[in-house]
Amino acid sequence: MKSFSFRDVIIIFNAAFHLIGFGCLICGIFGAAFWVQNLNYGYFEMGLLRSCETLKEKIKVCSFRAEAFQFLGKNNITNVNGDHRDIVLFLLLISGLFALTGFLLLNCLWLRRNKTDAWKNLTSLTTFFASSSAVCCLGGMFYVEYKLDQMWKEFGRTKCWSYILSWIGAVILIIASIFTFILLVKVPSHKLLKPNSTKNNPMASINKAYEDERAVVTISMRYTGIQMY
Repeated sequence: MKSFSFRDVIIIFNAAFHLIGFGCLICGIFGAAFWVQNLNYGYFEMGLLRSCETLKEKIKVCSFRAEAFQFLGKNNITNVNGDHRDIVLFLLLISGLFALTGFLLLNCLWLRRNKTDAWKNLTSLTTFFASSSAVCCLGGMFYVEYKLDQMWKEFGRTKCWSYILSWIGAVILIIASIFTFILLVKVPSHKLLKPNSTKNNPMASINKAYEDERAVVTISMRYTGIQMY
């Protein structure tokens, strides 16, 4: 059974963190429970992209924001602080795209993990996308805390699973970016390659052929010497 090296384990965990972080961001973007307000007849949920209203009869009505990505400051029941929410939405979307790109690059890195040149190029790209994803996600969440802090006073922070998952995604992406920096300095050495492998080292076949021919000549001379004696 083939054992995994330290680099292999880091790649596997890093890919998992990218995928989990991407999933958390998707829940934060499309989830309606970024802010939750308890009402007399039920409760009202408002997210970055859509809002839902749940009645006591468990009837739930959801709608997407018609003004999404228009960066409008006009407020109505579905577009409260719409311009600020669009900024957060944009940052989280960019972060999600970068995280998905980093995940795909890690898959390529797994296939080329014993190639020194490919390793340097792929780890550099992965580090860039992972770091950018973490920065964009953190920027979006800090923007929520700074610009939309008044909404917490009106809605409260209970049952806000979309908000919580977004923060979890930000933390996971930070860990993923740290792992990519570790991969960046863990360049595979030539010791990982088989020394007698003719595929990875063309000179090995020449040396091996020379040694085999020399051994044959030596054996022939010894055999001839025995017969002559």
